[in-house]
Amino acid sequence: MIRREMTGTRSLEFSRWIRTNLPDTDTGYFVTNLDWIFYNYKNKILLMVEEKTHGGKIRYGQSKLFNEVIAPALKDWCWKNKYIWLGFHCVRFENESPNDGQIYWDDELITEEQLRERLSF
Repeated sequence: MIRREMTGTRSLEFSRWIRTNLPDTDTGYFVTNLDWIFYNYKNKILLMVEEKTHGGKIRYGQSKLFNEVIAPALKDWCWKNKYIWLGFHCVRFENESPNDGQIYWDDELITEEQLRERLSF
């Protein structure tokens, strides 16, 4: 059973605090969050996905961090621990969800069924 969605209940106070109190990006300091981690612990499969809505794109620093630091480290860890690493990907919605417009997977136009298959392993 999947846990009930809690959208709209998360406080943004910590986000505001980070933006007010931590170094500016001009210093090279970068803060980001990852939207989704898909994990099957029985089959040992791992996939990370950044979600963008309204045609948004991954920011340069975010892409660099995910693709050059986190993804290679996880790929290596997965190989050493006999996990299947499906990589870091970006799902981009034309509007807000698979139900209200086009869907792009790493800039490839896909269908809702293809998205379902990729996220279900």
